[in-house]
Amino acid sequence: MYQGKFDRKNKAPVRDMPQLRGTKAAAPAAAPRARGPRLSGVIFYLLFFLYILIFYIAAYCGLRILRDWLVDFEAAQPTVKCQQVFDDLFAARDWDALYDAAGIRDENRDTFTTYMVSTVGEKELTYMETSAGLSGDRKYNVRMDGEKIASFTLTDKNKASDTELPDWQLSAVEFFFTREEGYLVQKPAGSAAYVNGTALDDSHTVRIRTTKADGYLPEGTAGPQTHTQQVTGLIAKPVVTVLDETGAELTVTYDEESRTFSAQTEAPAIGAEERETALNAVKTYALYMNEKAGASEVAQYFDDSSDTYKAIINTDRSSVQDAQSREFVNESVTGYCRYSDDLFSVRVSITLNLYRASGTVKENDIAQSLFFQKQNGKWKCIQMTAVDVSQPVETVRLTFMDGNAEISSDFYETDLARLTCPAVTVPEGKVFSGWMVQEQDESGQTVMRLVFQPDQDGLVTLPADTPLEPMTLYPRFEDV
Repeated sequence: MYQGKFDRKNKAPVRDMPQLRGTKAAAPAAAPRARGPRLSGVIFYLLFFLYILIFYIAAYCGLRILRDWLVDFEAAQPTVKCQQVFDDLFAARDWDALYDAAGIRDENRDTFTTYMVSTVGEKELTYMETSAGLSGDRKYNVRMDGEKIASFTLTDKNKASDTELPDWQLSAVEFFFTREEGYLVQKPAGSAAYVNGTALDDSHTVRIRTTKADGYLPEGTAGPQTHTQQVTGLIAKPVVTVLDETGAELTVTYDEESRTFSAQTEAPAIGAEERETALNAVKTYALYMNEKAGASEVAQYFDDSSDTYKAIINTDRSSVQDAQSREFVNESVTGYCRYSDDLFSVRVSITLNLYRASGTVKENDIAQSLFFQKQNGKWKCIQMTAVDVSQPVETVRLTFMDGNAEISSDFYETDLARLTCPAVTVPEGKVFSGWMVQEQDESGQTVMRLVFQPDQDGLVTLPADTPLEPMTLYPRFEDV
């Protein structure tokens, strides 16, 4: 379309602005000049990035410290420590370390190791936590085929501190063996018995055997004694060694039926001089009683200042039977015991046959125990009795308990007719009904058997045909 006329008509004319007189024409505007960064901005960004760097470093270090603390915290937990103990000791079958940790003293190391190897073998062992009471410790039972064979306990060494991490350490190991009934060791008094290398002290002594000679010996002189010691809770037959007072090892024999080890000592044999003196002393005594010897002859073998000599000399011999001849037969010298270089005892048995005019024979059996003392180089009888002084006299230990507390423990003669039991505190609502002992039934279960029922004064009448045995007794309480 043609619009030229219209455009010219409506379009304003462009006119040049007249230049003012006395002025110069303005120069064209220059482009703006670029400015550099300000100093404050540089400092800001420098500090900004420095703060970020410091924060990163601090966070990095803090996280490392936190991570190490968490690692230590996790390692300090009993759940971790118990697994470590179980793996290092039980799972690894380190029986030597467990022997030391358990502090076993009644078994030697080799016996314990052999028993555990044969018992456990390659069977699977597990563990689980159990109650440790109010101690704050952690206790775990170790099981084999569902049966508890051991336990171990962890104790926090830092439990007194409120700031330090727990430090759970192994504090106790205990084994639960299938124990044997126990063993006895018989040894001479003064010797020392060792069971698996551990010495038995007097608390293990349950029986003391002496002889009736003790009642006739001079004051300050004691006869030989045999001590029987008991050791229980062993897992296998032990190794027993007995040393005498000089440290020499004695010969030890073992009786399987009674489970008794006996230390053998070589009993001294009677000398020819002692034997002849003892026989002549009894023969002279018998002849004197038959009015065939005098007091001077008796004094050759008996101490004339002793009560025995005086009793012989003062004996009434009016009832002595006459005989045509006399003969000693069946001579026997036994029970020789040497107490010192200057004192011994012996038992002489002999038969004096009296041949009468009627042709009959009267047999007089004589049995006497004599104590001889050396006086001026010669043996003299200082005491004579019809009692067989070589017969044993035994005392046994009776221990009375009240729960886990020991009330009394003492030795009592085995042939007592009456026994006085100690008093016991009776719980409220109960009545005391007697003393019991623990025994094992045929199934291996522990049962209690009533043995003493004392009267209100604590006296018990003992059966004459049942000698006392070593016992640990527990009170029996019943409801009122």
